[in-house]
Amino acid sequence: MPMHSTETERQRPMQDVDMQVRAATSALELLNSILSTRSINPAILSEFREALNRVRNTGWMLQTLNSERAGVSPDRLLAQERIRCVTHVSDQLIEFLGRDMDAPLEGFETMLQSVEGLAAAVREHITRSRALDEQEESDDILSIQ
Repeated sequence: MPMHSTETERQRPMQDVDMQVRAATSALELLNSILSTRSINPAILSEFREALNRVRNTGWMLQTLNSERAGVSPDRLLAQERIRCVTHVSDQLIEFLGRDMDAPLEGFETMLQSVEGLAAAVREHITRSRALDEQEESDDILSIQ
């Protein structure tokens, strides 16, 4: 009689991968703090960055596939990822600028123009989204009556 795997047995490999990804994430965070305080052989650093890029690309590919299966367009997923990245970089710059920085840095004026344009576009998007939400609510109320 053939043995059939149980649902738990089928989930175990996925849980193992999840645990490995969590452990790798923790290890990378620790490594990040170590790398920012010490120097490293440029060849080793280059190999490390290449390996990270391969893993990042694979992760992005899997996230894209999962999103498509869930009915989320790749454009929307990419926009969400860009929002996450811009928010992260902005927070890092705010922290950086909060420290004692006497020396001027190049590119701030160009960045400011870009950020101001982004802020205007985001405000417009939020305004349109709210108007659409209000219209949908109004349509829902009318359809109930």
